[in-house]
Parts: sequence; structure tokens; C-alpha cells
Amino acid sequence: MPIVKRSSSEVDLSGIDWSKVDATTPDDIARQITDDPDTAPDLSAVPSAEVRRIHPPASPARLRHGAR
Repeated sequence: MPIVKRSSSEVDLSGIDWSKVDATTPDDIARQITDDPDTAPDLSAVPSAEVRRIHPPASPARLRHGAR
């Protein structure tokens, strides 16, 4: 599915049930994350000291110009 940028005036929010959104609890969100295998795990509770930043390797073009 392609990503399409839209302005706020182009987005139709009339079909959203805001009472259902407002009633969603943190437990509901945690269950939805667990139930959907395509959703990344919730890392908000992981201390930042335990998070390791991973940088992708530089492209061949950047390597030719001195990138590491």
C-alpha cells in the first residue's frame, strides 16, 4: 500500500467513533499490540539504558566519499 500525504482538510474524520477511542484503556492497547503480529512491541516501558541504537551500513556511494 503506497503512502499518500494528505492535508488536514483532505482527511475525513467523520467516520471515527470518538467515544470508542476515548474509552480505549491502556490494557486494551496492550492487548491489541499483543494480538496483532504485524505490530511492533511496545517499548515505552524499556529503560533507555537498555536500548541499543542500530545504524544501517553506509551505502556504497557514501563509502566512496569517506562515510563509515
